[in-house]
Amino acid sequence: MHREADELDLPQRVGRVETNRRVPAKSMVRFHEPLKVGDLELVGFFDDIVDVNAKTSLLSWGFLVRSSVRDAATKLRPYVWDSDRLRLDGSVYVRSEVWSEQHPELDWQKVATEAGEPKPGTIERVFLIEPSGDVPGLVRLGCSL
Repeated sequence: MHREADELDLPQRVGRVETNRRVPAKSMVRFHEPLKVGDLELVGFFDDIVDVNAKTSLLSWGFLVRSSVRDAATKLRPYVWDSDRLRLDGSVYVRSEVWSEQHPELDWQKVATEAGEPKPGTIERVFLIEPSGDVPGLVRLGCSL
């Protein structure tokens, strides 16, 4: 089912809102009023956990933006740290780093990670600008570990 961003059926952030990080429809909350950042409107936030397999989970958090992915990336680029590393991977803009259990002294390494499950013994930290599932006109702008 596709919905328009203006018809977004998310709980509004007025007082306490019941959320569930493991249920996609309950991991997003709409702001009472959109927030303006430059030329973009942030209409809510997300905070979710997705189990990739029995040993790996992805934790993601960030904002919901009324925009296309390309337009959001273009307009946000001046505000993004290390923005020359922000690259298009399919339909998603990403900037990634990897931490290795075998070489913790190297700290976070700037690398172009591949989509999918992280390699064993590593943690990937990724900044993403991506489509928001089944809601046309809405983009997820956030981070994932």
